[in-house]
Amino acid sequence: MHPIASLERHVPTDLWHKPIDRIEAPELLDAVAKATLKYPETGRRVRQRLELVFADAEFHKLCTGNPGRAIREKVREQCGGRRTRHRQAHLAADRSRPGGWH
Repeated sequence: MHPIASLERHVPTDLWHKPIDRIEAPELLDAVAKATLKYPETGRRVRQRLELVFADAEFHKLCTGNPGRAIREKVREQCGGRRTRHRQAHLAADRSRPGGWH
């Protein structure tokens, strides 16, 4: 699937047609989390592509900030990404050691 077609398919229409400088991280998170929960690899790619789109728009002064980058960790938290699982396992191992955190 072409990258733009993937974004069109997985980003809600109202968000897709919204001016780029009006899109905020929480609404983008909702859209990407839905895609990620249903299709983890596709959701990851959609978030990456959105991050690149916003980075380019930011470079060209079409928006300030990058909600695609801002939601990176939040998507992992909500959808159980690889790094989140690793961190949780690491923290659990630290807590089980005598003396607590190390």
